[in-house]
Amino acid sequence: MCVTHPCFYSPESSDVVDDNGVAVREVRNYFKVSFWVSNTSNPKSVRVKVGAHHRTMSAYLNAITDAGLVLERTGEPQDVDAVTGPVAHSRPTPLTFMVRCRKA
Repeated sequence: MCVTHPCFYSPESSDVVDDNGVAVREVRNYFKVSFWVSNTSNPKSVRVKVGAHHRTMSAYLNAITDAGLVLERTGEPQDVDAVTGPVAHSRPTPLTFMVRCRKA
């Protein structure tokens, strides 16, 4: 399973520049489990066009165990292309959360 990382991409989250001029990810409403649409300035963004269903990390992990699956491995890959690209803010935070499971 691979999903947009729920800890950093939730309703009303955004990229901001702190007092030192460093781009950071500001997360708001992490615990608000709901459908949401991004307010990004990019009208072609998939989150603008179709939206997303935000869930907490525990909701994903509990769904795995509730389905009788065993968690084998997790991953939070770093977006190495973002170091110099247009989404350089994402470098310190993972964009996705990946899980490998098996039947119990």
